[in-house]
Amino acid sequence: MLRLAKGFVYFIAIVAIYITVVAGYRLFDPDALVAVPKGKDSAMVGDWFTERFGQIRKYRFNPDGTGEIWSSGALFRKFQWGTENDAIRVKYRGQSTWQAPKLKFQVDQGQGTVRFRYLDGSGNFPSELRRAAPDSARIQ
Repeated sequence: MLRLAKGFVYFIAIVAIYITVVAGYRLFDPDALVAVPKGKDSAMVGDWFTERFGQIRKYRFNPDGTGEIWSSGALFRKFQWGTENDAIRVKYRGQSTWQAPKLKFQVDQGQGTVRFRYLDGSGNFPSELRRAAPDSARIQ
């Protein structure tokens, strides 16, 4: 009986180690360790809009380097952001991994737009945001 109990304890220990290794591998993502620049370009602060996948999304860039993405009136995702020269890094948790793309950005105050181009990393960050909500988001 003691031998059976000892074998069961070893089995449980091996299963626990396996679960720990698999969970650790699943949670590890190099982009999770990427630092966000300390700079915060004031032109980015505020609410920006885009239409993605048939839904209106609102991106809120806060002055403290945090942000929120709203979709269909509900909080969809939180992110961190920072700028350095003409580049912005937006770090957020994707569907299964962290994403922290570095994007070149250009704000056009006259048009009320900001355009993005990937410098490194990947993700599904939009290529353009607008200050004004699309007409389809307004109640007529």
